[in-house]
Amino acid sequence: MAGVGILDTVQNLVAAEEFVRFLLSARAQQYFASETNEYPLIEGIEINPLLTPLADIKTPAIDLSDLADLQGTLEMLQDTGAFK
Repeated sequence: MAGVGILDTVQNLVAAEEFVRFLLSARAQQYFASETNEYPLIEGIEINPLLTPLADIKTPAIDLSDLADLQGTLEMLQDTGAFK
């Protein structure tokens, strides 16, 4: 899961909060890890053994303040090999 949030324009805050709680539950996180091979957001969830452990993923050294320009960002990601 990439992330979740609640907009300030939500019409039913209680339902939105309940949905977020569900998405962060062990049941939902195990589904995402097992069925869509995503990294879980909570501890104690088994991941697909074919996934690289997060600690082993090499990230490019990028100054995030340089990402304001879309074309420049694309070129920088291509130069680092993070994006083709």
